[in-house]
Amino acid sequence: MRPRDISAWLLIGVLLGLCNLFAAGTESWGRWVRDLAEFYRDGCNGAWPLCMLLFGLYFPQPFPHNRAQGWVRLAKYVLAPVVIVDAVVSIAIRIGEIERYATVSRLATLRDRLGTVPFWLGLIAIGSFFASISFKSRTAVSPDAKRRLRLLYVGTTVSMTPTFILIVIAQIKGGELEQVFPKWLVLASLTLLLLFPITLAYVIVVQRALDVRVVIRQGLQYALATGAIRVLQVALTAGVLFMAINLASSHGSRAQKMSMIALGIFLVLMLRREAVRLRKWIDHRFSSATHTTPSEF
Repeated sequence: MRPRDISAWLLIGVLLGLCNLFAAGTESWGRWVRDLAEFYRDGCNGAWPLCMLLFGLYFPQPFPHNRAQGWVRLAKYVLAPVVIVDAVVSIAIRIGEIERYATVSRLATLRDRLGTVPFWLGLIAIGSFFASISFKSRTAVSPDAKRRLRLLYVGTTVSMTPTFILIVIAQIKGGELEQVFPKWLVLASLTLLLLFPITLAYVIVVQRALDVRVVIRQGLQYALATGAIRVLQVALTAGVLFMAINLASSHGSRAQKMSMIALGIFLVLMLRREAVRLRKWIDHRFSSATHTTPSEF
């Protein structure tokens, strides 16, 4: 609904990254399928720190020109390019490891020499989201903006802090989460991640951070209206055809049976025409409604 808003696109990247934190075991899939799957999964995973970094800079509004410009330039022109390069290299190494390791062995060796540097850079990029939102919440002028940003900061911090503490400790100890911590603790921290998208949805829809509440409500109403028409059309069409077939299969002359079939086809075409006309009327009604102001709803 907001294709020209960079915050909307960054929000997609943040949510896709959150959906692809864990591997799906694609090694056993078919060759081209697993390559595409790994490209998608590792691409979303690698872009997540970048999207978190930029989302913090641009949501709900970009930093004012007189505020924290040194940090903004450092994040956009130094940290962001480094994260992009690391994401591209990681994707290439991952696909190469599955298909033919020799083609990426030098690249993998070079990245291994960096040790945990890529991990910490990604963690800094993700952490910068919280720093940006916290800074904006303290410096915002509008009370509404302060409230939204504080809700976002508190909700996302409560959601993600436990998991990231466990990840950092596991990284330092050199093991997986399940190997370092009890399973119940890992599961509890991962469950808290659900608060992250819930907080975003609450701030964006309920608190109107992106001013899409009316659009979402209209979209749901439109989907329900058009969906009901399709269901009704299918049900009536099935009923007409069922009756026509039953009448045609009953006793009677050949001409009568052909007449029943022809009548059924005619009624089906009439139903389709009326359904199209009704959908056009609904389109017109909702198109007119989009030009009214939110206060009119």
